[in-house]
This record gives sequence, C-alpha cells and structure tokens, in this order.
Amino acid sequence: MANAWNRIIGWWETAYLENDALRPRFLREAAAALPLNDAVGTATVYDALDWRRLRLWQDQQVPQWTPANALT
Repeated sequence: MANAWNRIIGWWETAYLENDALRPRFLREAAAALPLNDAVGTATVYDALDWRRLRLWQDQQVPQWTPANALT
C-alpha cells in the first residue's frame, strides 16, 4: 500500500476532492469509517486507512493484500 501512496492520493483528489458535489460525501464517509480528527486531508485519510489496515491485520489476522495473492 505504501508503494501506491501517490496513486491513491491522486485518485482521491481527482475523483472526489476536486468535485464540489463529491467532496463532502467523501469526507463524511471517511470520517464515519476511519479514526480521523478534525483536520481532514488526503494524507490524514490515508494514514487513518493504513492504521485501520494494520489493526485488522494485528487483531483479526486479516491477510495482507499483495499483487501475488490477488490472483488466487
């Protein structure tokens, strides 16, 4: 996921944050699903998403996604 940081952030900015209609929804849904504080930006959302991914792996042993296991 760290290798895709620029692509993920770029997609969020292009698809959601630059669109006046989608920006509020994206931020509301991110705030509802992720541990975010009041300062919400793409880097903050990414960090919260990465934290959630790590917690799922640690607490529930959810397997890490890799390109190799995506095809199986």
